[in-house]
Amino acid sequence: MNVSLSIEFTEHICISCGCVFYVPDTFDTQRRRDKKSFFCYNGHSQAYVKSAEEEVREEMQRKLAERDRVIQSNAEYSTRLSRELNELKKKCKPVDEKPKPHGNTGKRKARRVSA
Repeated sequence: MNVSLSIEFTEHICISCGCVFYVPDTFDTQRRRDKKSFFCYNGHSQAYVKSAEEEVREEMQRKLAERDRVIQSNAEYSTRLSRELNELKKKCKPVDEKPKPHGNTGKRKARRVSA
């Protein structure tokens, strides 16, 4: 019985000491995706950093999420204010357009004063 196993490797060069080392392709693909650290044979930490495009995409997603939170908050605030305004309107009597005169209308005849 013959068993054949084939594993493909990716070559890396350590950024600290310059040694050449190899990791399985599946491992390399996973590290590129999750951005976690891995090490050369001498123990130096290696990592794939986020590209500028990934940074911009993440910043855009944060801003969109923030915008959505603000919109939701404003909608809730507006709803609450409308409810409070309606409650106040129910408590108040309707107000006429023109104020009604009370007693004296403000029109007086001028008096002459004799000296």
